[in-house]
Amino acid sequence: MSMWFWQMLFGKNESGRVSDYFSPEMLAKVRDAVFEAEKNTSGEIRVKIIRECDEDLRFDADIYDDRRVYEQALREFEREGMHNTREKTGVLILLVLYEKRFQILADSGIYAKLSQEWWNHKAEVMA
Repeated sequence: MSMWFWQMLFGKNESGRVSDYFSPEMLAKVRDAVFEAEKNTSGEIRVKIIRECDEDLRFDADIYDDRRVYEQALREFEREGMHNTREKTGVLILLVLYEKRFQILADSGIYAKLSQEWWNHKAEVMA
């Protein structure tokens, strides 16, 4: 896939290049994992990498780190239209580089099929 595809999928960092953070081999592994997961499930998966959270979240002293990334993921889920999937099976994996954290959000169709323990295990594997 072209770098344009990855920039569309992952978003741009400050320099505009996803390759500043991830090698082509790493991106290929992510692409292949998403392809395999989508091939074997009804899930529609999007991986998005952003440099930092929105400005209003960054400067809100009442929001702690994990909550900030969660709030950002909710915004990105909406922005990316993940709530509009046919069977409510959208999954967003958001990586926030500055926070050194990630968040996995899934729509109701996915949560109906997979337990919280399954998600906890996936998060442990990713971390």
